[in-house]
Amino acid sequence: MKRKEVCCIINVMDGEKMLYMAVADLHGNASAYEKIRDKAKELNPDKLFFLGDFGGEPAWINNVVLDKIYCPIIGVQGNNDSLSFMESLNLGNQGRFYTEELGGRKLFFTHGHLYGRTGIPPVLGEGNIIFYGHYHFPELYNKHGVWHVCVGSAGLPAIGAEATYCLFDGEKIRILSLDTDETVVERSLE
Repeated sequence: MKRKEVCCIINVMDGEKMLYMAVADLHGNASAYEKIRDKAKELNPDKLFFLGDFGGEPAWINNVVLDKIYCPIIGVQGNNDSLSFMESLNLGNQGRFYTEELGGRKLFFTHGHLYGRTGIPPVLGEGNIIFYGHYHFPELYNKHGVWHVCVGSAGLPAIGAEATYCLFDGEKIRILSLDTDETVVERSLE
């Protein structure tokens, strides 16, 4: 089975639901990579976003994880990811950020060391969403009309936090435990 083709702009048709999955900060944690792979195969998201700080051996990541996930996978470069490392992965994008629209909202995906808690890119206005990692602790809040979604860390969570991943369906953002699937935080955007 081949991955679905990556498309830069997604428009939601009437009644059609999209499911996006986002993870960050695996830092070479093989077990976390395998859990993300298995979770993506179970949930079958329309897209999977890796928000930087991958770590690990690129050939293993490609063969054991990325090539076993059959949805488009978009990656953004984290502060610990070299350009040559990113180019060796079987990913779409690979830059410092990625943007697209879903349900009339602009979505901005980045690692978090350039944009996130410390500021938002000028392209984002009220009602739009920025997804990032970097801080290793999940957060979900609205600041000046822009939704901030720190997806936490799948591979190296902060002290007191658990390994997490994020799901977004155009209406609701949920950050869940990678180990138990229990909701850590969720918000409806309606």
